[in-house]
Amino acid sequence: MHGQAGMEFILFFGFALVMLTIAAIASQQKTDEVLVARQSLDASVLLAEAKGKIDVVYLEGHGFSINFTLPDKLGAADYEINISSNIIYVSYLGNYYQDRLLTAAVYGTLRKGSNLASNVNGTVVLG
Repeated sequence: MHGQAGMEFILFFGFALVMLTIAAIASQQKTDEVLVARQSLDASVLLAEAKGKIDVVYLEGHGFSINFTLPDKLGAADYEINISSNIIYVSYLGNYYQDRLLTAAVYGTLRKGSNLASNVNGTVVLG
């Protein structure tokens, strides 16, 4: 009688252990999904902010300038931000995000840290 109770306990404990393992794996997968979504959101926000600043400078016209700051890192990871023609790109953790600027007349480069964007006769000059 004691042997059967011990066997039932072992089976129950084994079943509970398997269920907890499955729950832990599912939880880890959800955590990974949230992390990837957060990284995508961080890159998208950076892209939207930089695009917005450049577009505002263009729309405000000649003589308008704005200072803005880009972070050194997104989260704990490095990123790159570039402009080619009228497309602004962010490369972050092996993924690429892009958006279209209102003008292709953008000269200079964006850099991490402080940036100055000025409208000079309809051209956005970064420096």
